[in-house]
Amino acid sequence: MSIEEKGFLSLEIAAYVDKHRAENRAWFSLATDLNSVAQQLLLEVPLDDETFPSVLLFVRGLSSFQAAILLAERGLIQDARTLTRSCFETLFCFGALRNDLGFLEQFENHDFYGKSTFANALPAGKLEPDVAEILSQFLERLARSGEKGEWLRWDKVADLAGLRDIYGVYYRGLSLDAAHPSPTALKRYYKINGRNVELAVGTKSARRKGHRRNAHRVMCRLLATGHIDGGARRTSRNCGKIEPVFRGT
Repeated sequence: MSIEEKGFLSLEIAAYVDKHRAENRAWFSLATDLNSVAQQLLLEVPLDDETFPSVLLFVRGLSSFQAAILLAERGLIQDARTLTRSCFETLFCFGALRNDLGFLEQFENHDFYGKSTFANALPAGKLEPDVAEILSQFLERLARSGEKGEWLRWDKVADLAGLRDIYGVYYRGLSLDAAHPSPTALKRYYKINGRNVELAVGTKSARRKGHRRNAHRVMCRLLATGHIDGGARRTSRNCGKIEPVFRGT
């Protein structure tokens, strides 16, 4: 099946790997070298009670890095950038733990908070009986413990790691243009060609009938969808301010 029919799930995407690597040879070469060094470190690092959490973070970061490369070489740039943001979160934890072993307690509290929030949100009445029983026992232990946990603030973790500048520039930039839906992120999925709008389909563009002005209107409507308490009206009023974003200026 063609890219037009299957998008990135088409087998034709494989043909673009060599093309993208050739067009960005220096960057992919650097990525390959870094990956080789990291894989070698995994074979050499001592594994004991003290290093175990750091090693696991290193493995997670390396896995995310490799996944980002696999996506990038196939043209899935925004998704590769989203995974790169995840790499930075792992890096912040790795650096924080290196600088302060006490961070491990914060890390565990973050995990506890996530588990308890998830467990309390589960609809016990709709679960299979055995699963509902496990959930009930967990919630009882949770109530007896009196623990609530605490959500990690990634800016604070970056501070502890000594990487605040990385957080402010790269991490927040990736949040804006990749990890979270935004006008900036959505620009990757279309382009203006004369009076036509072309949507990104796989690694190609598909021409669709319509004036560039219509693309602007559609984007404004998309932004307004789901807003409450007058949010849609505010978005509509601000479309004139937003338009330069979609024109690429």
